[in-house]
Amino acid sequence: MVSVGVRELKNRTSQIIRAVHKNRAEYVVTVQGRPAAIIVPIELNGDDWEDFVIANHPYFVERRRKAREAIARGEVVTLEEAFANLEKRKRPMRKRKKTVNGSPRRARTPG
Repeated sequence: MVSVGVRELKNRTSQIIRAVHKNRAEYVVTVQGRPAAIIVPIELNGDDWEDFVIANHPYFVERRRKAREAIARGEVVTLEEAFANLEKRKRPMRKRKKTVNGSPRRARTPG
């Protein structure tokens, strides 16, 4: 894997991204000589990039880890229980305020 400093990356971004895309090159980006990030090629079709982000983003990785731990501890909820909990949380719809003549209020237009 080729190492590239952050300044060099700034100056050669297009060239480096093209090399990653066309030649499947991989780069380690360094800041003051220490690795800070990597640039690697990905092969995605259509909207697969969203799946890639969800599968690899630290937030979602952590949520899956916590979920697996909860399952291992036996902290699970059946689908029926989950739907019942959602029903309990539903708020009743607000009734629209009515004007003197009984029709719904309309937004006032400036003028």
